[in-house]
Amino acid sequence: MTASLLKKYSLDIFLIFVIVVCTVGAYYPVRWHGFISFDDPLYILDNPYIQNGLTWENLRWAFFSTRGGSWHPLTWISHMMDISWYGRDAGGHHWTNLQIHVISAILLFIFFRLSIKKIWISAAITACFALHPLHVESVAWVSERKDVLSVCFAHLTLVTYVWYAHRTLFYRKILVLFCFCLSLMSKPMMVTLPFLMWAIDYWPLNRWQFLCAKDLIKEKIIFLFPAFIVACVTVFSQKIEGAMTLVNELPLYYRILNAGVTYFLYIWKMFIPTGLSIFYPHPGITISAIHSAFAWGGIMIICLTASCFRKTVPFFFTGTVWFFLTLLPVIGIVQVGTQQMADRYTYFPMTGCAIVLFFCFSAGFHQMIEKFRRTDLSNNKTQLLPSMHCSKQSWVRDNFLKFRPLMTLSNIKLFLFILLITGLFLTTWRQVNIWQNDLTLFTHALNHTSNNIVAHISIADDCMKKNQISQAIDHYQKAILIRPYNTKAWLNLGKAYQKIKRYDLAIHAYQTILQVNPNDLDAHVNLGNLFAQHEHQYEKALEHYQMAFNKTPNNPVILNNIGNIEMHQNHLYKALYWYIQAIHADSTYIYTFKNLAILIDTAPAQFSEELLEQCVRKLKDQKQASSYFIKLSQIFEANKKESLASFFKQKAALYGKQQTNDD
Repeated sequence: MTASLLKKYSLDIFLIFVIVVCTVGAYYPVRWHGFISFDDPLYILDNPYIQNGLTWENLRWAFFSTRGGSWHPLTWISHMMDISWYGRDAGGHHWTNLQIHVISAILLFIFFRLSIKKIWISAAITACFALHPLHVESVAWVSERKDVLSVCFAHLTLVTYVWYAHRTLFYRKILVLFCFCLSLMSKPMMVTLPFLMWAIDYWPLNRWQFLCAKDLIKEKIIFLFPAFIVACVTVFSQKIEGAMTLVNELPLYYRILNAGVTYFLYIWKMFIPTGLSIFYPHPGITISAIHSAFAWGGIMIICLTASCFRKTVPFFFTGTVWFFLTLLPVIGIVQVGTQQMADRYTYFPMTGCAIVLFFCFSAGFHQMIEKFRRTDLSNNKTQLLPSMHCSKQSWVRDNFLKFRPLMTLSNIKLFLFILLITGLFLTTWRQVNIWQNDLTLFTHALNHTSNNIVAHISIADDCMKKNQISQAIDHYQKAILIRPYNTKAWLNLGKAYQKIKRYDLAIHAYQTILQVNPNDLDAHVNLGNLFAQHEHQYEKALEHYQMAFNKTPNNPVILNNIGNIEMHQNHLYKALYWYIQAIHADSTYIYTFKNLAILIDTAPAQFSEELLEQCVRKLKDQKQASSYFIKLSQIFEANKKESLASFFKQKAALYGKQQTNDD
């Protein structure tokens, strides 16, 4: 039985094996790639819930969080699992992306084999999905785990939908719905999948021949409920996170103009995948109305053609719906982010283009083969080679006849498939290597785009990490020239000036931010630090810390810094109050304990005893009182203050015993 199945599906197994091996080979370098500064800190590196790994508390957070502007609990859980397995080893996180991508490609191949029954076209479409350089962004970027995971579940949804369509049993439909919900829980972009199922009903499943459109639409209603809920949650969370600021800045008219142009840019980049970039700056109001008019005209012609000729070329209808419909949520009419377009958005929609491309090629190829077979080379020498000399014609004919036995249809298809997969492998390998690190990635982006503020800031941030301050300042200034009031560029420029001790320029940078946004937390904190530590203007420092405190009253850093100001001004009891508040806000922030120890140790004799008593009184009622006293004793011990170390050890023992008795 097994042997007969292997024999029956031997070509399928061989083709998917080739695709998997080539995909793993092309993406293998990601095992040594690092995290990048764009979104990876938000999603993984600076996310305490992810960094703590897979725990019950973190699982609960995953299902109720919209961090980053989207609700995708399965994506969060997958990142937690990676942290539990690999820690902060970026290669492991990349490897998980690749594994999911490979599984997704296998599922796509299975879907097409079950639905269209054409093995070589199924393999070609799958190879295009697995190895197209436009998809490198989704696979080689750890933050795009949501992309590979959601599409993997979307492909699983399509496979189970074909299974359901063959025999419409209720439990099969529930399984399709479950897979669809898994896809939505990974990334909300898949909200259009129920409409795509309706197009797949027409072709390749041909269900429109046996069921009326009304019944097929009613069948999809159950899928629309989770899609609608996720869409509403996404729009709401994107507004909360401030990801839709460009909607307010850019009128709908310009967003519609840009959407038409962007559709054709995606098609262009599928056929000519050069100049790919992690970020494409939005043209804003400079978008050409003429270009957009031609683009929207072309889109209307394509859609009308697909609709009118759906009976003669049904693959063109489904492929068109697949591409234009599934790209609609991210085409920019409802603008999320400040980019014009993104390569990652083509990860699922591009399969629609591949369907049209390879079916058209197949139709033309078979017509050519049929015509070639009807051509008798020996009897049509003059017609085929009219411009050649007789001896040359004879040489061509003889050599052609020699190799003719090898030119079977299967061999030609195999050769074309190898040619396709080789070309895709080489272009994808080159694109994968661009994603090594921030410098290679954003330098490439600068070389292929203009006015790319994100690339300038990212390169500058990378230079800051390497202590290349002058290069960092240069890129921050270029970013500011592009967008004069970009607060991130000004903030990081201020930090760069601080590094080279140009405090006057740093103060100017932070004050520029406050002109744009008077409530900017980072600008207030950094100005407070500058005025306190370098300018010794404690009143001004306290003013900025108070502004920051009003915005985040439980921030231990701000509370600690206010305490420092009060201590510098010899307001000892006020300083003690703020340090205690900082400890209550976050007992893991060790600098508060160190500053509290300095306050107790350096206080004048007439205040020291009272400060000690107040310190003990305000800490003893906390559940962690014993650990607080232990930390203080350790700090005094390290500073060779034996009497104070001994005092706090005694308090730790006393209140530790009391806590045990209470428990």
